[in-house]
Amino acid sequence: IQLSSTHMVANVADDDVLNARMLAGAGGPLAAELDPAYSTFRFTGETTEVSDGGTWAKIVLSDANVQLVNDPEEYQLPWGWVNAFYMEPLTE
Repeated sequence: IQLSSTHMVANVADDDVLNARMLAGAGGPLAAELDPAYSTFRFTGETTEVSDGGTWAKIVLSDANVQLVNDPEEYQLPWGWVNAFYMEPLTE
């Protein structure tokens, strides 16, 4: 996977989480729950449109503290899909 940029969670209330899904779309199996303060995931550059009109982005979860719902396959980085509305580039 070629990683294009580092992003952070956006547009999520402080008392909520951003769900990363194993498949793009709100009905996909849950992969991880990202705290709104979580800011170290990498966007792979891959996006897809789903039937409800939303754009979903494939991300790699690079922080060991993120709560994964399912274990990643051996020798693979944990990854998932998030609605692109809830992410923004991390500025340096």
